[in-house]
Amino acid sequence: CALTFGGGITMAKGILIVVWVLAIAGFFVVPESGLAGIARWVFWIMLGAHVIEFIVFRQKINAAPGSMGSKVLNTLVFGVLYLQTLPDVAASGD
Repeated sequence: CALTFGGGITMAKGILIVVWVLAIAGFFVVPESGLAGIARWVFWIMLGAHVIEFIVFRQKINAAPGSMGSKVLNTLVFGVLYLQTLPDVAASGD
């Protein structure tokens, strides 16, 4: 049982949203700040990881209901936390 906030946001998803916001904020602060550099690195690493997840799980994502824009956004923001909520792709062997 996951801890959830109003609207079905789990604690893990809430933490990811905060990390994304802080990572993006790194682009809007003084570049000489050490934390800004770390935030930018976190942004690029998370973006890269979630793009790789999208490529690896594209068949599962394509098979899921909903608009492609919504599925791409959820994958880029939440990654595996979103992918775990999608139904498994049934093996078609008939």
